[in-house]
Amino acid sequence: MKIAPIRDQDLKRLYTLLYPGERPDWKEWDGPYFDDYHFKTKEEFLEEDRKYYVSDAVQGIYDEEEIVGVVTRHFEDEKTRWMEVGIVIFETRQWNRGIGKEALRQWITDTFHQFPELMHLGLTTWSGNYRMMGAALSLGMKEEGRIRKVRYHKNTYYDSVKYGVLREEWEEPQKRKTIYDGIRFGATEEDIEVLWEKEDLMVERIVSSGQTTDWQDNVEDEYCILLQGEATIAYEDGRKLQLFAGDTQLIPAHTVHRVAKTSEYCLWICVKHKS
Repeated sequence: MKIAPIRDQDLKRLYTLLYPGERPDWKEWDGPYFDDYHFKTKEEFLEEDRKYYVSDAVQGIYDEEEIVGVVTRHFEDEKTRWMEVGIVIFETRQWNRGIGKEALRQWITDTFHQFPELMHLGLTTWSGNYRMMGAALSLGMKEEGRIRKVRYHKNTYYDSVKYGVLREEWEEPQKRKTIYDGIRFGATEEDIEVLWEKEDLMVERIVSSGQTTDWQDNVEDEYCILLQGEATIAYEDGRKLQLFAGDTQLIPAHTVHRVAKTSEYCLWICVKHKS
């Protein structure tokens, strides 16, 4: 795949991706709570939106020379040099292929190159869009802000989440390794990776995307840190503990428990010690 300026001959296909009907699938992930999607005819699209899509603020995402999405950038405050980037993959068959992550990587690199005065790039999404959150984290962006339960959609409250990366962090990525490297949210099964193990001690990174567990009676003491998302741990004695990002919990050996609920974007660090 590649990103490139959108050509006039691609506008017809772009229109069909943007406006396939009254409520396209892609809009369910792109700020659906704004309820600002309005169908346009092809003539209205070309007259009202062509100038924007062929501008320097937008490039197309191309897979085998066919446009499948767009990347965007805009100034939140040009005077203070605050810019944000965005991305939309329109076709559902292109989701979960890593195309969005690679497109975003190329776009951030291009934006820092085109705007040498910028020291920071940001990206804003919502906690319902676990793919976007996972892509931002795996690219090395940091969660810089979270306004909790301010996005209301389909009878559920979600968070507004802001990510960012500094120029020096982006230009020297090989000098550091983060806990977010290689993360992909949305898998059908939990992803458990052993980060370090020695004798009776083990450190695991666990990525959950809505999964739960059966009842467990472990031989190890387990110290859990929830770095991202929300989860509920249920105990055999009837207790239930709800965890939010930053919360920790020590589960002694042979304490019967289960993970009763996880959100779509949970990231755990678990330290296990055999008693």
